[in-house]
Amino acid sequence: MDHTIRIIRILFILLCIAGGVLVSLIVPDWKDYLWHTVITGLLIGLAVVGIDILLKGFSLRGLSALTFGLFVGWAAATLFASSPF
Repeated sequence: MDHTIRIIRILFILLCIAGGVLVSLIVPDWKDYLWHTVITGLLIGLAVVGIDILLKGFSLRGLSALTFGLFVGWAAATLFASSPF
């Protein structure tokens, strides 16, 4: 595995853990659950990295098409939901 991508994945996991810590510090009711939010951030980061490893052959073109399709679907759903009919 390329060392650069490994460093990026480790930094992503660390940022997810830091996000969990910040959530527990910002939400007043969650101050007693610091370790729960740290573990949740770690698990989310590991899940995303695991999915990234499993999708080796997935191209950026496919990701762009998927993102654009989701956006168009969301926009259409929003228009239908706001329709008076």
